[in-house]
Amino acid sequence: MKPIVYAVIGVLMYGVQNAIIDLRLREYSTVGLLIGWYVTMLPLGLILFAYQKYSGQPIQLPPQDAMKIVGAVAVMFFIADFFYISAFTSGGNAIAITILAVLVPIVVAIAKFVMTREMPTGYHFAAFACATLAVALVAIGNTKKPIATEETAPAQLSQRAVDTN
Repeated sequence: MKPIVYAVIGVLMYGVQNAIIDLRLREYSTVGLLIGWYVTMLPLGLILFAYQKYSGQPIQLPPQDAMKIVGAVAVMFFIADFFYISAFTSGGNAIAITILAVLVPIVVAIAKFVMTREMPTGYHFAAFACATLAVALVAIGNTKKPIATEETAPAQLSQRAVDTN
């Protein structure tokens, strides 16, 4: 149960972050945003590390031979962050960008298959089809109705009030 709670909290935080990026930060450069976040995260990580050390909580750092993998994953995090934030700063909207997250399990299944030759089940394939359908429906929906932004939301809200009277 604990992993699910952690994942739900993470997803909720990512959702709020995406809305903030979409409405308040899209005008800034991707590199500027990444630097701001990473500079903020480093001291937070060090404070958490110190707290866990001080409170006697076990800290298990990867051994020397696993640090190459840790480094490779860090590079992938950076590249993923760069392209993900670039999707916002180049004009994308939160709904269209974040719906693509439903495709992550497909990528995970393919990567696991390449690494382990473990084949997804029929249930996985059904879920992949639903995820693909969800992305297609959002893409179609975005062409039918403009997404509210900070600038257009007041005008759209006042128009709705007029429409309901």
